[in-house]
Amino acid sequence: MGGMVAQEMLRQARPGQFWSVTLISTVAGGVTSLGLFALTLPSGVRLLGQTMMARSNETRMRAALGILFEDDWLKLVHPDPLTGKPVTNADAFVRELERRTSLSGDLPPHQAWSMLKQTMAVSLHSVSDRDLARIAAGVRGNVVVITGDADILVHPWNSYRLARKLGVEPVVMHGARHGANEQFAADVNERIERNVAAGRAAAAAGPAPRGSGSESGSGTGSAPLPASAPSPIAASL
Repeated sequence: MGGMVAQEMLRQARPGQFWSVTLISTVAGGVTSLGLFALTLPSGVRLLGQTMMARSNETRMRAALGILFEDDWLKLVHPDPLTGKPVTNADAFVRELERRTSLSGDLPPHQAWSMLKQTMAVSLHSVSDRDLARIAAGVRGNVVVITGDADILVHPWNSYRLARKLGVEPVVMHGARHGANEQFAADVNERIERNVAAGRAAAAAGPAPRGSGSESGSGTGSAPLPASAPSPIAASL
């Protein structure tokens, strides 16, 4: 829900409080987004339920792999940077997840009430076109929207739609599921860093003059996409 929370923060932000935003595999909300979630119900939402109901970190992590990555990528073998021995992406990522979860210990499964509250939060999340235009204007068009074209949890068309309403082109990671930021970490991190740098430059330049994009809502990023279909920027390996 990080992308949804970020949109809510930006919607309530004071002018000049934020200067850039990167949204990864998220939605603007509303009826259309709910309909797209229905398309992911048989696979992504089912796996998400398994991760939330898991009684051990190991079971939770194995279920999460199916949400984050495609099977073919998980089976790829490469030299382990620590031992030099062959290791699959699946085993390498499970080890990384174990390292992260060791910081918090073995977490108990989610309670039904907390799952219901999260489901309600996702279902009720909705940012209007007017608010999205104001968000883009507030950060001077320093907006990056990233999605994997194989995401089985948040349908890619959610990001295409969100990007169009924010007046930018979506960055599409080919072959990535919900873990695009992990699978293409170097590329995603570079795009975030460039976006943050552009935001800092805009902040240093001071308030935009009257009549500029930050007042009109057009922003200073790419021109708005046509209403018919998005024109994704393909991100290479």
